[in-house]
Amino acid sequence: MKHKGSFLGIFILFFVISLSLVTTLHISINSSQYVSMEMERLGYGDMTLWMQQNNELDRITQDLKDIENVEDVKIQPLIYAGYAIHNSHSDNEGQIIPYHQKDYDYRFLDKQFQYISHQVQINDGEIYVSPALLSSYQFQIGD
Repeated sequence: MKHKGSFLGIFILFFVISLSLVTTLHISINSSQYVSMEMERLGYGDMTLWMQQNNELDRITQDLKDIENVEDVKIQPLIYAGYAIHNSHSDNEGQIIPYHQKDYDYRFLDKQFQYISHQVQINDGEIYVSPALLSSYQFQIGD
């Protein structure tokens, strides 16, 4: 009975460590599955190639289609643009995807990172940024 407090402390410590490990594994597995599921939903393949527009795009596209194990090749236009946020300048060009609801079924998040259930209308001069970029630079609407 003299060491009852020590055993209880060790048990609580072991429980907290185990709970932390299980939580970390669960988040890691679910995150990986979610990314794979969303890439499948959007039609991304096993390989994605982003390149600036060039004169040989048609030839490159055909060369890729001619490869035996390639099932499909899709072209998605991108806008390459440098950017600065809060006096922090990007060291590479950002890839901006022109959004057309009929072409791409992207999901949008509100300020609480919850899915917006209604269709989003993006007006001229507006852009939507990824949650990763938002959390990295801590900017607000209008910045």
